[in-house]
Amino acid sequence: MSPVSGSSDHPVRTITVDGQKYFVSLRVGYDGVEYVGRLLFIEASSEISYQDHSGIPGITVLDAVRKANEFLES
Repeated sequence: MSPVSGSSDHPVRTITVDGQKYFVSLRVGYDGVEYVGRLLFIEASSEISYQDHSGIPGITVLDAVRKANEFLES
């Protein structure tokens, strides 16, 4: 059985950088081999989003989300 295509967004937390508030979420998709999440930073005031270039791999969607949460806690 093959995984469902598409992606899903998972809220991670809110951060403040240089006085600007950003909502952080993880967008997870399946690349045919593994699930890969990319962090999205959405500026609260303008709703402009910025995507991180790195991927966070996971065996499942929840595995990628767990890794993102652990990464952001440090």
